[in-house]
Amino acid sequence: MSLYIRPIESELSLKLGIDIKMDINSAIDVDHQQLISNITKLSTGQSPALTPQQAQTILKQAGVFPDLKVSAVEGGDDNDNSTN
Repeated sequence: MSLYIRPIESELSLKLGIDIKMDINSAIDVDHQQLISNITKLSTGQSPALTPQQAQTILKQAGVFPDLKVSAVEGGDDNDNSTN
């Protein structure tokens, strides 16, 4: 799809004199199932790339769960090097 979108972006950018970027994700992934699947894969397994908080933040910013309250993860690494 981007094969067709890039020339349109370029043409509009030249004619209007501003940088144009089209978001085709809303046309491709209407119900966010592809995004949810990708986030799930990145946040699960033996060595996840995303923390649960990061996954929630991404989903909220994408508008999947607009009313979601992202809370701090308890018991995580707070980089406190003090000893008890």
